[in-house]
Order: sequence, then structure tokens, then C-alpha cells
Amino acid sequence: MMSAALRAASRYYELSGGVHIEESGVEHYVQAIIWEAICNEPGLPKCFATMETRPADILNWSGVSDHKAFFATLKNVDARSRFDLVFHVDDENSERPKGIVEVKIGRTSESFSHDLQRIYEFAERANGVGASIDYVAAIFVERGISEDELEKHKMFVERNLPNGKMPQWHSKSGIYADKHKERPNHNLMICVAAYSFGAS
Repeated sequence: MMSAALRAASRYYELSGGVHIEESGVEHYVQAIIWEAICNEPGLPKCFATMETRPADILNWSGVSDHKAFFATLKNVDARSRFDLVFHVDDENSERPKGIVEVKIGRTSESFSHDLQRIYEFAERANGVGASIDYVAAIFVERGISEDELEKHKMFVERNLPNGKMPQWHSKSGIYADKHKERPNHNLMICVAAYSFGAS
């Protein structure tokens, strides 16, 4: 997943002149490449995914009927929300979602933290009423971020998680060169915060 995100971001910047990052277009492109990579990853169970998926659809596919009561228990998600990527394992229960991924381009620690809270809260509550979501992950892609800045980002996110349960962190970086000579080469950083629920 991280290699796919890094490859997609590098390719997008190359083809868009090497200067654009805070655009919705790159986010959708990275989403699509992650989607394709996970669905075709050797060694993983065969899966498929939906994009920009409503939480109500996840509840329907999971056999949860009382949506009004469910959404009344949530602080960070409502029926109008969307999740970037929702994954399903291609088996006899293939309609039931197994994973939720949110992607951010041009991260702020606040928005990343909020995305992580949203998907964790939704998945934990949904699993409590019959869903079988195994994992959630929030991903950001950003250029020019140092290891020190990444550590500050992680500390901010962990301080602001209301559930007190720490995510698993993974990161990967790579270099891409700006086409404009007055700018130095930049580092692209991919960072993932994930939770595994082990739902059956």
C-alpha cells in the first residue's frame, strides 16, 4: 500500500510539472493506485473495493438495519459522510466490508487525526452491531517532511485520540526532483496509521 502511494504521488508530480500537491486530483489518483495495488497484491486474499462509500452502505452490506439508532451513537461520522476506500474480501461473504482507508494529501496533523478518529469510531461501533471490519487505516502523502516533523505529527495524533488505543505506524519515503532548478530535490513521505480489529 505504501509503495503504491509513493509511486502514485511521484508519478502525479512528474506529470503535473513537479509543483502541485494540495489538489484534490492527486488525492483521487493516489486512492485509485492504492485501490488497484491492494486488489492485485500477491499473497493477499482476493478482494475488491469501492470508493467514496457512504457509511450507510457499509451498514447495509453488513446486515445492520437500524441506521438511525446507530448514527445517534457516533460523534465523528454521520449519514452524509464518505470513506475514501472500502475493501471487501472476495469470498462467500464478499458483500461484507473488511477494511476502510482514508487518504490525505497535503496533511495537517489535525485533519489526519480527525480522519483516524472517524474511521476507528465507525468500525468499532459497526463491529459491535454485527459488522466484520478487520482493519482501518489513515494515510498521508506529503513532500518535504523530515523525520522530526513526522515524530511530532505522530505525537500530536496520539495525544488527541480519545479512545486511548494507539495505532500501528508505518512510513516510507522517496526522493523526487522538482523540474524547477531553483528548488531543491524533495522528499516524499508516506505515513500510515492503522488499527486491526481481528473481526471474524
